[in-house]
Amino acid sequence: MSGDEKKRHQRKLGDRIKSIVRFYDDLAERTRYGPVQPYCHVPDLFEVDPEAERPLTVPGTFISEQVGGNIPVTADEGGLLDSEPLDLMLSYYLPGGYKRRWDFEMWTGDFAASQRDGYVDVTSGFEFRQDYPLEEVLSLTDSEEYTPFGYETDEVGLYVPEEIYVKQPASPRYFFDTVHKHVLNYNPDTVPDEDVIDLGMSDPSSNFLWFKHLHRLGGDIERFDIEEEGELFSRIVFSDESVFLKCYYATVLTLYRQDQRTFSDVVRYFNDRSGRVAFVTSEEKSQVLLFDIPREWVEKSVSRQLDSNESLRRDLGFAQLYRELWDDLFFTDRTIQNVYGVDPVFRSLQAADYWIRTSDESPNSVFEASVNEICGVLDKVIPESGPSRLRLMGYDSDQREDLKDLFRDNSEELREVLENCASIENQRTFTEQVLVHSLQNAVAGWAVAAGLGGSDFETWYDANYQSKDIDVVQLALYDTIQGGAGTSKEVFKRLKDGSLDISGPLSNQCSCHISLAEDLVLSLLAERDASVLYDIYTQGDGEDDEIQRDLFDLAVATASDIDRAKLVDEEEVITVFNRRIASLYETKELARFYGAVARAYHRIASELNRTPTAMDVVLGLEEETFIDSRVRNTYERFANRGSQRRDLSELADRVEEITKQCIRACPDCLERQDSMYAYRYQNQMLDKRLLQASLSEVIEV
Repeated sequence: MSGDEKKRHQRKLGDRIKSIVRFYDDLAERTRYGPVQPYCHVPDLFEVDPEAERPLTVPGTFISEQVGGNIPVTADEGGLLDSEPLDLMLSYYLPGGYKRRWDFEMWTGDFAASQRDGYVDVTSGFEFRQDYPLEEVLSLTDSEEYTPFGYETDEVGLYVPEEIYVKQPASPRYFFDTVHKHVLNYNPDTVPDEDVIDLGMSDPSSNFLWFKHLHRLGGDIERFDIEEEGELFSRIVFSDESVFLKCYYATVLTLYRQDQRTFSDVVRYFNDRSGRVAFVTSEEKSQVLLFDIPREWVEKSVSRQLDSNESLRRDLGFAQLYRELWDDLFFTDRTIQNVYGVDPVFRSLQAADYWIRTSDESPNSVFEASVNEICGVLDKVIPESGPSRLRLMGYDSDQREDLKDLFRDNSEELREVLENCASIENQRTFTEQVLVHSLQNAVAGWAVAAGLGGSDFETWYDANYQSKDIDVVQLALYDTIQGGAGTSKEVFKRLKDGSLDISGPLSNQCSCHISLAEDLVLSLLAERDASVLYDIYTQGDGEDDEIQRDLFDLAVATASDIDRAKLVDEEEVITVFNRRIASLYETKELARFYGAVARAYHRIASELNRTPTAMDVVLGLEEETFIDSRVRNTYERFANRGSQRRDLSELADRVEEITKQCIRACPDCLERQDSMYAYRYQNQMLDKRLLQASLSEVIEV
């Protein structure tokens, strides 16, 4: 045994002894004042032994644990509180997290400021049973690409907790230490007053960022190759002992000052004992299904779609812009200092694109414009006064000047972001990620639709595949129960013997009844006379099923790009369609107005060569020549009347009712609640149209 191996062996042995001693100490503490005498319950002993793994353990309960397992939670005063799912505790009590839990009291993790500015030390809040140097986990690369920060692998450690320490805040008042990025319940004496922000009694909002990494496949591994034409996957693999590492790397805090101003900051984690950036990690041990997709298919399919579909390409370009604003200007440069500031910046750039595209002058899009040209356009789309253009969407001259200052003060960073989005190579790289991520969610949706695994599976895809010299892209489904529940194995058997089909039904996951209903309503209102439609609709007071069905049939006949024979869940589409028609056809005046808006929507879509937003339509309506004076009067009344939503006009509200809400994805189709991109830009990392078009090339849809 080498010296290093001997040290590792001694460290593991020491960790096991410490865990067992701590187990007996906790046991004695819990029984000290009660009638029950301490005793050794063997399953509990296995629970605290970091080297004890299935099947060489005795389970303590027949109640299944979610992936990641359970962890004891200890209060700084009062001892053991409970045993809770590790993933739940990490999503509650990592640095910056405050949550009501036991006895419905407020609790937070017991953390301290790090020796490294800008980080919080996690060592006081956890006992760790395992650590992985990131350079060993990602041995094929020198830097990670999972996070916006791009750490060198030798400066990061992955730390798996075996116990978490929490405390009740000493006071309901909050202070933010801007040097150490630490939320406290007292004003720290060691930090200058100018570096501390008094938050008063407003609880901070926290969102925890994470990613998953496939660490190990073990146990019985089975696989079968797929060589038939019309199949998307080249191989499907099953492993009954897989380990995924779910790594939490930062907290995004939204903080509320006493002066009513809101700001955001990013809390990163450090391990002061090891001197490494800390990714706090749960080991998700389960049975897994791995799907191999030929990388060549991904690359060729993306190239074909970007080359042949200009509207899709431009929509994806703006999705990429949204992601880069988050990653580069919010996380990396901190140019945008509030999570609520990303959307206004993005929408202002979209508005600039509308103005540039419809001006028939050079440049041809916002991605080709200089920062000065963009600032000049903002002066036009956000006038000094009056109910017009983006003032109807809640923008004012102060916001315009703030946006111009931000763009000019960070002109190099903004120009780099726009150039990245204009780069064909960068857009292909981004779109490949969107396609694979969309496919991952479609496979998860297929599993649920097929009635497999109860309500859900955990999902994963290899987000780093583009930096590797490999021929396949992998995505995975695995059981939500720690150790596996047998569902993945059963699915594998059925896929292998051919009794279960996956490739064919995948396209159904791209079909969204919300999106289809929106398309049908827009086509019907744009192509048919509004007064006639209203008269037909009101014949049955909007409640006649036969009339509603006739309107739906007419809408399908009008929409030339929708094949009724391929509609999935037609009854659900009809339900949403009827609901939208009812909201738009309350009066004949509204029917005429929405007909004009629908026609403008289609015109603007053709001019922009991308899917219009409500903001594009509001800008476009200002240039519209209304032949019907009644529609013009309705437009002017809505433009001059405020809505219940802060500074928005009623016109903006009305336009949002008819413009598409599901452009790329939504919770009714590809979006999932549990996503590594959630909170920031999950929607921008999905696209049902891209997936549908790509699947149709290889699978008979």
